[in-house]
Amino acid sequence: MPKYKAYRGRLSVKQSTFYGSLYRLEQKGLVKRKKQKDKIFYSITEEGRALLFKPSLKIVRSDGFSTLITFDIPEAKRRERNLFRRYLQRNGYTLIQKSLLVSPNKIDKDILDLMVELKIKPHVKIVSGKFDYI
Repeated sequence: MPKYKAYRGRLSVKQSTFYGSLYRLEQKGLVKRKKQKDKIFYSITEEGRALLFKPSLKIVRSDGFSTLITFDIPEAKRRERNLFRRYLQRNGYTLIQKSLLVSPNKIDKDILDLMVELKIKPHVKIVSGKFDYI
């Protein structure tokens, strides 16, 4: 199967995946296609730039509680499970086990929206509590 070397050869992805992603970004208005002579260039739009640099709203809990997120997402949704786990880790959650993450921050709307978008909400449990360290 043909592969396309993107990101200066550090990541090898299928050509169809690469162009499919560009197409979806273009449909959402996040990138814009420009044609110059016989070459096609993509540039990020203002909307895409705003989304890219959107600050993460981390609200640290002042009540001494922590937020624990646990999930049991089926193997059929492996891609969604990995995306969700990486998103949580990038947003201040500490990985205890592959499906168990904890943070001193309150749960934010972006995480709830992501669960709905990925259609994994029934498989995710969110618990707030105080943890005693022994």
